Amino acid sequence: MQSLAEIKQEISLLIEYATPAELRQEAMRLVDRYETDLVALRVFHHFYSYLPEAQEDAIRIIRLLARRQGTFLLCATTGIDNYLYLVTSEQAEFVGPLATGLEDAEVLGFFGIASPEDFRKRCSDLDHLPVHVPAPLDNRLCPICLVEDGECHTLGCPVEVCPWCGGQ
Repeated sequence: MQSLAEIKQEISLLIEYATPAELRQEAMRLVDRYETDLVALRVFHHFYSYLPEAQEDAIRIIRLLARRQGTFLLCATTGIDNYLYLVTSEQAEFVGPLATGLEDAEVLGFFGIASPEDFRKRCSDLDHLPVHVPAPLDNRLCPICLVEDGECHTLGCPVEVCPWCGGQ
């Protein structure tokens, strides 16, 4: 498994080729802000590797749309559009542009969103949605498996607590 520093180094290289020269410093500052957050680094790596619009672009902000059991639904805002990513500490998957919404019933159900219309309403004004806080700085998340307080830890998490006896 790659270290955070190795992933960040790869992202830096990708930014050199994927971002307009005038936006590179801003893009790297954002990566630096999230350098300890594997979830955000996965988004950066995926975005700069594949560039959804096949044009030079840079992520300007990442917003949290939903989170459950260590899986994050994030919106990466760029100079061109807003893009949805389904992310864990292991990988990021591009869902599509925010403007097209989220139609997958399984993903909607996983995050407790009743319908695509509810999703559109929830995400109609991105300014009211929280900026993604780097996971290591969010004290509501398990530092290992990234589940929120009150959720069951993922199988194999060393912090996992038995739901029956309360022990580890």
